[in-house]
Amino acid sequence: MLDGGISIGAIKRDYGKLGQIQDLIVYIDNHNTHVIVIDLTSEVITDRFEQVFRIQFKPSNLLKFKNNFTNLIQVDKVSVLRKSGTQGIASTVYKMIVDNGFTLVSDVTQFDPAKALWKKLAQDSVYKIYVADIDQGIFQDEDGIDIVYNGSNINDHDIWTSGSDMNGIYRVLIMTK
Repeated sequence: MLDGGISIGAIKRDYGKLGQIQDLIVYIDNHNTHVIVIDLTSEVITDRFEQVFRIQFKPSNLLKFKNNFTNLIQVDKVSVLRKSGTQGIASTVYKMIVDNGFTLVSDVTQFDPAKALWKKLAQDSVYKIYVADIDQGIFQDEDGIDIVYNGSNINDHDIWTSGSDMNGIYRVLIMTK
């Protein structure tokens, strides 16, 4: 849940700017624990601005397999203020995070709301998205080559958790350039 805003003083002290989406400013905190998006046109209280989007990251990533990814940050929780102008913000912010040198890892379980987002991201040829089992590693083809996920080349059942099915299979999507 997004709360009653954030002060400009806190932003100047604790955040660095990642980018801008029209009137929305995207910031990452100085410890890379979360990203916020604020609307500078919506002062909720004097010198406090509304957060319209927030991504919390896990304290450490849960990938157990050996890999060469750098600056890994793993999604823990995403909050969106449902209002006009926030449609499509998640995909833009995810791309902005990767454009700023991070490798973005999804949470360990994937449900339907995340499915459309990751499928959309997978269709953008600027970015590479891999599917991985957190213990075993990145999905590979018969020749042992890592598969770059395009939104349809890996069976949905192998990635997405359905309903309340927490079957102990932990898959992540890894987004990089």
